[in-house]
Amino acid sequence: MEDSFDDSTQDPDYSTESSDESIAHSDNVEAGYVSDSSSNMSDTVPLVDTLPVLSNTKCCSEINLSQTEKKPAISIQTSSNTKVQRVWDKVHYCFFCEISSTNISKHYLGPHQSEAEVQKILSYPKKSEARRLELLKLRNAGDYKHNTDILKKGEGVLVTWTRRPEDEVSSGDFLPCEDCLAFFLRSNLWRHRKVCPFRKEGAKYRKVQSEASFLLPSSHEVNKGLEMNVLRKMNADEITIAARNDRIITKVGEKLYQKHGHLPHLYSHVSQKMRELARLLIAVRGQQPDVNSLSDLLHPERFMLAVKATKILCNFSEDTNTYGNPSLALKIGHLLKKCAKIKKSSALSSGDSDLGKNADDFLTLLDDEWTDEISSSALQTLNTNKMNKGQLLPLTEDLKKLQCYFQEKSKSLSASLQNSFSKPDWELLNQLTLARLVMFNRRRGGETQRITLEGYAAKLTKHDSLQEIKDSLSPVEKMLCETFGRVEIRGKKGRTVPVLLTPAIQQSIDLLLKWRKEAQIPDENPYLFARPNYDSLQPIRSSDVLRRFAHEPELELSSPENITSTQLRKHVATVSQILNLEKNDLEVMATFMGHDIDVHRSFYRLPQETIQIARMGKLLKAFDNGTIAKYSGKKLEDITVEGI
Repeated sequence: MEDSFDDSTQDPDYSTESSDESIAHSDNVEAGYVSDSSSNMSDTVPLVDTLPVLSNTKCCSEINLSQTEKKPAISIQTSSNTKVQRVWDKVHYCFFCEISSTNISKHYLGPHQSEAEVQKILSYPKKSEARRLELLKLRNAGDYKHNTDILKKGEGVLVTWTRRPEDEVSSGDFLPCEDCLAFFLRSNLWRHRKVCPFRKEGAKYRKVQSEASFLLPSSHEVNKGLEMNVLRKMNADEITIAARNDRIITKVGEKLYQKHGHLPHLYSHVSQKMRELARLLIAVRGQQPDVNSLSDLLHPERFMLAVKATKILCNFSEDTNTYGNPSLALKIGHLLKKCAKIKKSSALSSGDSDLGKNADDFLTLLDDEWTDEISSSALQTLNTNKMNKGQLLPLTEDLKKLQCYFQEKSKSLSASLQNSFSKPDWELLNQLTLARLVMFNRRRGGETQRITLEGYAAKLTKHDSLQEIKDSLSPVEKMLCETFGRVEIRGKKGRTVPVLLTPAIQQSIDLLLKWRKEAQIPDENPYLFARPNYDSLQPIRSSDVLRRFAHEPELELSSPENITSTQLRKHVATVSQILNLEKNDLEVMATFMGHDIDVHRSFYRLPQETIQIARMGKLLKAFDNGTIAKYSGKKLEDITVEGI
């Protein structure tokens, strides 16, 4: 059983046979309790004589990711059991004196009985469950202390919960349990956490491996905010291991965190940049295994190695001179420059002139050669991919169907939540309201989903319009000002952008706030559209809810894949071209959309084929007929069919 304290029944090479009932019986008696023998017989054994070092176990991936090691630096404790005999030679390590012993409980109750932890153990009756658990906790703490020392040094024997008969796993395959500190196989850790005797009451366990990996020692200290908010949320994989154990990669992460740390939604951006560098480092090691860190790569003699690894990572084709992932190739160039500058500044601080010169020379090569080697082909690939790639906008019919669906669903959900709470209805209304808000305002989804409770409350008390401005409005505009709410949120590049709230949307939001406590939203969650599960402090994702409703079977939309916040923004900017807006109206629209007028014209007002053919066709036809002179001073719309 995986979670039994004693490992007598867990060594794979031990099996109970019918001819060996006495051994089986003794194992069953021993399993599940810790001996607290007070015998004076010494049971301390030297590690070298007891635990043979394995010859081909892989090196611990958390500390040394080099693939050149032929002999393992860290091995796993193995079992000496046979099919007919249990060998009692498993070694544990003392938490206080770090000595090894095959009966660690007797060792604790002897030389260390004056320690506070041991005194607590002695206060419980012999053979009691409380005494057994306290001994187990202390034993695991000693083994954990030993294992972390081994991982820091990069050599030694790792003590795991179960021993194996042969070198079928590496030290990188084991992670400690957060509750009991014993080391388990990564693949089995989740199973153990469910029945761990030290499991916290009512605790919910998610990302078990990711959380456990932070109990392993790192090769260097990192910023606490970066560790808690970025590194802990990364997937527990080879890329994360490479990122958190490389000094320059973590330094890049720290600098990005200093810049964006006040914006939680940008933590994923910091994580992404660190993982991009880690992927490059892994690709480099695949070509030249003696490169142990990114600092080793940032050397002028290894510049072409960086180029080669980038091409491999980005799926470069020598035949067509194109990239499978051109944007990543461009990003790596910028990141390498940042890394080289970090290495240079570190060398200047430490007074290492050779290190500084290497970084400086690498920077020179980046400036002189990277464009020809990487960037030029990557940009050409990007431009080729974009060329003649149709800009598909949402269909007006689809948008009408979706809006009708939102209105009907919101009405029924609001009616059901008016007097009683239903969590499924609350969650659905939460998603519907966010989707309606994104569609109505054509706002970036990420900005809308991050509306805060504080921001929404502020709109109720904001009456700062000048009377002169109000007097200049038309009756319809005055009516809209009276009925619509307005919330200011943070847009792109720190701009303050507005979100307009219709009366129906405000009513839905008020219902969400009314039942927010019943929906078990933590008080610490600051977002209006809060995620209602796992005690999350994050908002729901607008992209997810738009996608969900766009693909509702009952709607039967023609192009549901085009219902995204980005496409909605392009739709309103493109269709507005037929309104022939004046310059000041365009500026108002661009400001509301959250960008300047040049961006609005270049990226959002798409050169739609119909407009190009209809308007430019008239002009070119007039040139072709030689009648262009008679339209002097006229607008394009003034050119008539008869005239051409």
